[in-house]
Amino acid sequence: MPNNKIFILGMGAQKSGTSWLYRYLDNTDEFERGIFKEYHVLDAIFCPEMKGRYKKTMKVASQVLSQKKKLPISQQRFVHRASLTLHPQYYYDHFVNLLQKHNKRIVGDFSPTHCALPKAALQEVIKEFYKRDIDVKPVFLMRDPIERVWSALRMARRDKLLRKDDFQRLGISDPYKLSDDELLRILPDTPGYMIRSNYQKTIENIDDIFPRNDITYAFYEELFTETSIKKIADKIGFGYVKPNFNEVANSSPKKSTLSPETLTYLRKRYDDVYHFVGDRFGSERIANLWPRYQNIEG
Repeated sequence: MPNNKIFILGMGAQKSGTSWLYRYLDNTDEFERGIFKEYHVLDAIFCPEMKGRYKKTMKVASQVLSQKKKLPISQQRFVHRASLTLHPQYYYDHFVNLLQKHNKRIVGDFSPTHCALPKAALQEVIKEFYKRDIDVKPVFLMRDPIERVWSALRMARRDKLLRKDDFQRLGISDPYKLSDDELLRILPDTPGYMIRSNYQKTIENIDDIFPRNDITYAFYEELFTETSIKKIADKIGFGYVKPNFNEVANSSPKKSTLSPETLTYLRKRYDDVYHFVGDRFGSERIANLWPRYQNIEG
């Protein structure tokens, strides 16, 4: 290991507690939060599925720079993100500068779409941070696949992230008029949702690239306990601080229920995910965390 400086590579999964963990780390003395929780630089560079994000970053940055006036901080950040994306060496140097400027030892990027980073990207991240005497610790949080994708849908509704253009090719003029049941028969097979639920690929890539002692795997369903946080602190290598489990981060409350038919469809759709995770982390443990693990009827 290079030294005691650490870069946490948050690997997702989306809606699995990454925002809460980031806020928890921000309450420790060793962590420097940076300018974003989610930089969305590595995924924009290395993930073909994220090409839309790359285009959006460049478009917004161009619009911001065309303004002939002093830019507010919120807009400056778009320009900064574009700079880091166009010049990846700046991305790695940015975290070095954060550590030096704030006299901290831990930084991180918690972009959930890191779950789709290919092995070559993970190797590049390790190489670049090791050159800068910073260790890389991947953290992958998982959640019951059905609960995760449904929570992601509720967030997309809340934040108006369902793009009508994406649904027009399916003959759907307004996705917001569809029920959750109807949308959950469509979204799991779209590229953006598929990569976020492919726990198998994410875990296989992490296992193949990183030393086992550097990897943190945890589950949303058991995250909010002192025992779990102590294990994460020990694994990453920072001093444990008692968490505030009353703090809620980026919640998407349920306002309806799914039909038994939709639950059965989704359980079958994610059967390979359930069984892979059960084989990898123990079927008894996963059956306790994810009741649908053994319930094909939803």
